Amino acid sequence: MPNINSPFRFGSIVSGDYFYNREDTLGKQTPYRRKVLEALFYALTEIYLAETARTFGLSSANTQSAFKYLLNDSVVEKIDNTYVFSDPFLKLFIKKYIVGNLDKSIGN
Repeated sequence: MPNINSPFRFGSIVSGDYFYNREDTLGKQTPYRRKVLEALFYALTEIYLAETARTFGLSSANTQSAFKYLLNDSVVEKIDNTYVFSDPFLKLFIKKYIVGNLDKSIGN
């Protein structure tokens, strides 16, 4: 049996009898859906505001289509007309590997 010191090692967590890999979840998303997930990270309740759309380069129709896919794929859930990450650790993964890298590139 492998020695697992941290269940979050390499972006994976033990879920029941399965390993859930967040890199796979993000890797199979289109660039547009990744932008929607990034926007959701920053603007949880204002995802459809014009300012959010401008900031992240989103369009309403494409964002609705992206959310339809993300909902069907169980990446996000809709609760009280608000989209949330189905997996709270995916949000942390996005913060560390996507948003963190963007913040570093902006600072240079």
